[in-house]
Amino acid sequence: MGLDSDCIRFIATATRGGNALGDTLTVGRQEVSDGARIARAHGIAEPTDDSRRFAEWTLRGIGATRVGSLDASDYEGAALVHDLNQPLPEAHHEQYDTVIDGGTLEHVFDVRQALGTLMQLVRVGGSVYLFTPANNQMGHGFYQFSPELFFRAFGPQNGFEVRRMVLQPMVLFRRSYEVADPATVGERVALINRAPVRLFVHAVRTQRAPVFAEAPQQSDYSAAWERGTRRTSARESLPRLIYHSIVATLPPRARDAIYGAYFATTKYTLRNRRFFTPTTL
Repeated sequence: MGLDSDCIRFIATATRGGNALGDTLTVGRQEVSDGARIARAHGIAEPTDDSRRFAEWTLRGIGATRVGSLDASDYEGAALVHDLNQPLPEAHHEQYDTVIDGGTLEHVFDVRQALGTLMQLVRVGGSVYLFTPANNQMGHGFYQFSPELFFRAFGPQNGFEVRRMVLQPMVLFRRSYEVADPATVGERVALINRAPVRLFVHAVRTQRAPVFAEAPQQSDYSAAWERGTRRTSARESLPRLIYHSIVATLPPRARDAIYGAYFATTKYTLRNRRFFTPTTL
């Protein structure tokens, strides 16, 4: 678990937009990398003692008034000892202005319970920040996540809204991309690529509402159920027509190679500007 300079920049950008960190809780005691770069970028002093390993000084430097951590054990002095697989006692609901998960959610088996807990911890007007695997990191934890999950989970029915979602391939010369909401573009926002990818999510609690009183539903299925039929866009129908009229007659290995190559080079890449828009953190 840890926060690097890109994570801190993502949070700092949100604070300049009016989302002050205030009373902040990190999920696990977060280590920090790129400390010297963070200090230079944000005009804060890097500690000279062992505390520079951890993110508290960086978060205080960009506006946190108090920084504590949540953990399943108190071995690192957690302010809140709690197993994220278990329901959060109501006494801890709405006790923080900001909750930051720098890489825990994917390691918790009961992900619905864990995500709900992070949402319950923040006050109305408060923020949840998630930095989590999205692609090509199978085996890192129990899960790697889709943007659809967070757009639906942080929805108005649960008292939240997504303020920003950014995708970042973990390569040497990184570019970041704003991610489109599948419900807005009317189709599944997916990615086929070679590099590991992580998602940066910023969601704000806009009102007090029961979290996950109803399970979120994937947007394209919800739309189909509401219409009573599945909508097929022109972007979907063309490759399906080609596949069923020509490619389906080929031997299985040739068929899979051609169909896979089509999607890997056109629709589901970072060049698809309907899904992914280049941005700066």
